[in-house]
Amino acid sequence: MRPFYSLAVVFAATLVYGCSGPAPMTQEAVDNNIVARFADQRIAFSELTAEYERSAGLSEEPVQDTLAAYQDFLDRYVNYRLKVLEAQAAGYDRDRETLAEIDGYRTQYARPYLLDRAVLDPIVRDLYARQQEAVDVSHILIQVANNASPADTLAAFEKLSAIADSVRAGTDFGVLAARHSQDPSAQGDMNAPGYHGRLGYIVGGTTVKPFEDAAYETPVGELSEIVRTRFGYHLLKVHARRTTPGDVRISHIMITPQGQTAADSSAAAARLDTVVTQLRDGADFAALAAIYSSDQQSASRGGDLGFISFGSRFVQEMKDVAFGIEEIGDVSDPIETRYGFHLIKLTDRKEPASLEASYDELKTRASRMPEALFREWAYADSMLIVRGAVVDTTVADQYLAAFDADTLANMDDIPDEWRSVSVASLGDSTYTLADYVANAPWQRFTDVMDIDEAEVRRRTLTEYMRGRLINFEMSALEDSDPDFARTI
Repeated sequence: MRPFYSLAVVFAATLVYGCSGPAPMTQEAVDNNIVARFADQRIAFSELTAEYERSAGLSEEPVQDTLAAYQDFLDRYVNYRLKVLEAQAAGYDRDRETLAEIDGYRTQYARPYLLDRAVLDPIVRDLYARQQEAVDVSHILIQVANNASPADTLAAFEKLSAIADSVRAGTDFGVLAARHSQDPSAQGDMNAPGYHGRLGYIVGGTTVKPFEDAAYETPVGELSEIVRTRFGYHLLKVHARRTTPGDVRISHIMITPQGQTAADSSAAAARLDTVVTQLRDGADFAALAAIYSSDQQSASRGGDLGFISFGSRFVQEMKDVAFGIEEIGDVSDPIETRYGFHLIKLTDRKEPASLEASYDELKTRASRMPEALFREWAYADSMLIVRGAVVDTTVADQYLAAFDADTLANMDDIPDEWRSVSVASLGDSTYTLADYVANAPWQRFTDVMDIDEAEVRRRTLTEYMRGRLINFEMSALEDSDPDFARTI
């Protein structure tokens, strides 16, 4: 806890603000931990420390918890409060333009504030937790389109089920992946991720969510259940788990063979051996990279490739070696990849980032994930139940059965009688058929095939009420969230 409550008496005995400036506090103020008094206002030590904490949380600079820091903050906070009193005396709190501006700010601020806490924060915390562990996984993919017929979908599932039975009977997973998987990498370059189904280590947030869930939920050495993603059906095998290390910074010297023959490879390997000899004689790695490396882009930087993360899509053989080097400054033995022969030098290492340090980047990633929308829907659906929402689907069916989605999406002249017909209620609010028709997402369904109009009405009414729920919760934020109320 940042505040030092032992400072309370020191503060209380130090300052009181009035028309003529600071003066000693009374014994009553000291006893009640009052640290400032001005006009008819009082600031208790508890309020001061709460505002100090809040200010510190918004600062990008390190905060020093000293008596002088608290006194400086108290001085600035009292000045701020005095300005608020001046504004109230001038009538700004009753000025229509000012109030409209504040209301506009509140409307703009409330939705992200609500959804950040209800939707994105749980995703961020899940992402961070999973990024602390990497999972070594293989998979077999049988492709099936999202709009495939039931017969084609069942055929794909049954094919992968038969493959799973073969693995359980003792057939090698990699052999079956090479034979059956429709992921092109399974039959691709043997040195690239995905060969014979082996993807290597993955970390949270780098693959589609259902695949990632299966990888993290399957025990080491076991097969997953068959899982569906937008690519088709997958069968996973988990080989190992490990704690995800922090990022490493590496440099390399790469010698690429001049041709495709064995002699070309031997010549490149011999050239790299020359570099190894010079390094052992004390030559500078960066200088040798500039002279010898075939990677011209990094050679101009002394071979520097920057920081790489354990879950990145980097050349697997190089990544394996880079994260295996123990001491900064050490250089690996020569390795071969599909690009040529390499020496790798470890130049720096980061400790794994804390949740606080990772939060903004993970939040940006979370906001782009399909799961964010799914969680928003789930949050809205759960809160509709909590708030006791009532939705009457029969009203929509009764009045709208004669209209298709395209007509409703473009309906400008809504019948007057619809304006008094209730289709749903939430708290003290009632929502009319007219409002539903005007604001439901009909356009999403104007070109959708194989869905009847009754289902369109059900889905649009569900989405309409989700939107109303979000607005309802936004309107109640001052009552439910003290931090929001304080900000506004």
